[in-house]
Amino acid sequence: MKPFSHKALYVSGLSISFKGKDILKDISFSLSQGDTLYLVGANGSGKTTLLRCIAGIEKGFKGFITVFGINVADYPKRRLASIVGYLPQRLPHAPLFTVREFLEISAYPSLCSPKDTSYILAESIE
Repeated sequence: MKPFSHKALYVSGLSISFKGKDILKDISFSLSQGDTLYLVGANGSGKTTLLRCIAGIEKGFKGFITVFGINVADYPKRRLASIVGYLPQRLPHAPLFTVREFLEISAYPSLCSPKDTSYILAESIE
């Protein structure tokens, strides 16, 4: 695989196991800015685990992941969250939010002002 310096996302040799079972084994790929990636697979095949690794949530994996050339482990959490978004299918103990409320909350890591966030959402939603 080519050096990762110009890649928005670079995953190399990613492996992770839980309770002795390989969930991901030697996964490697890269994406340039603007590329689209589709993850398709059976339940339990590792799609969510891959996303959690990229978002810096999952720890203890082998291999490495960089976002814009920086290892995800080296990013400050707020900075990585402003670049990589992760929304689980179920949020335990979370109140119900409207789509607008959830998007407003999600904008927090990017440090947009509430006025800017409202403008961006109004433009995006309509």
